[in-house]
Amino acid sequence: MTDKYAPGLFSGIIPGRGVVAGLLVVMIVTVAIVLAVSQFTADDGPAGSDPAAAPVDTAALVLSGRAGDSGSGSAVVDEDVIRLSVEGLDPTRAGEHYALWLANSDDDLLPLAAFRAGDSGEAEVSVPLPGAPADYRRLEISREPDDGDPTRSGPVVLSAPTR
Repeated sequence: MTDKYAPGLFSGIIPGRGVVAGLLVVMIVTVAIVLAVSQFTADDGPAGSDPAAAPVDTAALVLSGRAGDSGSGSAVVDEDVIRLSVEGLDPTRAGEHYALWLANSDDDLLPLAAFRAGDSGEAEVSVPLPGAPADYRRLEISREPDDGDPTRSGPVVLSAPTR
């Protein structure tokens, strides 16, 4: 019986066992280096992820007032609860309250809570989150009239970026 191919036809294409073993070692070392580098740079999230869309779980947001506004605060987002602590707000007057919002714009708002600030100008609020903070650009506090209207009509006194 004769071979279909002349001897040595594939000798330049198929490498010997030593070359295959060498290539396998190079591939294993390359994979190990890539994994090691990805472990040291994992703080920024997975490769290709958008940090702006990353959740803000357990993140502390710092609320500040606009020019001329008093008050400051912080909000800690922990899984599905937000814990707000504010100080230096004007005490709530009769017929008004403060409102906490997640906001993209003046028309794209998610109401979270209503609260009052005493004579000290301080308040602490914990409220479940009905939506993801990363879906919104800002956390805002506005001063609202007690008129039963669920939309924002008062001025924003404190805000913080959520992303």
